[in-house]
Amino acid sequence: GVVIQGDTLFIFYAEAMEIVKALSRSSDKETFETALFLAEKLEGHLDDYVSVIKQNGFEFPFNLPADLRVSNFGNKKGDA
Repeated sequence: GVVIQGDTLFIFYAEAMEIVKALSRSSDKETFETALFLAEKLEGHLDDYVSVIKQNGFEFPFNLPADLRVSNFGNKKGDA
């Protein structure tokens, strides 16, 4: 396995979302869906991390904007 610190995971996720945002204006649907899939996977891991942090009463090492979500970009890869 690989261990990634929470703040680093957030940076990876935020960067993936920037790519999704840029590709959402592109005609390259396949690359957009691939980026969206990657962001969705990172978001799932980040959600797990956030849940554990909240359950244990720790402070977050980053600010998670509420609008920074995969669901803001329509259907996820594989959705009909």
